[in-house]
Amino acid sequence: MPAGKDTDFILIDKLQKGDLDALEQLMQLYRDDLFKLAYRYLGRREDAEEILQDTFLRAFQKIGTFQRKSSIGTWLYRICINLCITKKKSNQRTAQTISLTPDESTNSVAFEPAIKNAPDPAHFDLQKIMQHSIARLKPIEGMIVTLYYMQGYSCSEISEIVDKRINTVKTHLSRARQKLKIMVKPYELHIRE
Repeated sequence: MPAGKDTDFILIDKLQKGDLDALEQLMQLYRDDLFKLAYRYLGRREDAEEILQDTFLRAFQKIGTFQRKSSIGTWLYRICINLCITKKKSNQRTAQTISLTPDESTNSVAFEPAIKNAPDPAHFDLQKIMQHSIARLKPIEGMIVTLYYMQGYSCSEISEIVDKRINTVKTHLSRARQKLKIMVKPYELHIRE
């Protein structure tokens, strides 16, 4: 997270007074990191751009509620993470709704899983396999895996970002690793501990 406490407090004071230049400065400081997080978690550039805009809009709207218990960067990450998880759930519901099709033989509705067309083990791309596998995790597990493996945050940093105890973060990370090991086994990939 790019800014320090002094910069945070100055920005917060300016933002709480409605200073749009401070919002621009905040966006310049955190745009790249937040975009990377959203893109790595959601896997679609359009979704990540939407989340980025919504994150800064929500931050500007809610800056009056910021209590200075954490850094502004941590607060922005929380907003971004919550928006990403909501977007992922929405995308999954949409995919499930689209995959509900009438079954002509029984006049009932047949359910096809939202996640299908797994990469062919004979022609795989490591990044696509991992994105596909992470998408199948619970949203909080997927976010923690993204923060840990792709963003490089420690468990204690993730604990602060997602506002969960460090042991809870470690438990989610451990469960996600086990699930990912099972999912990537056909591709003979290894998940580092």
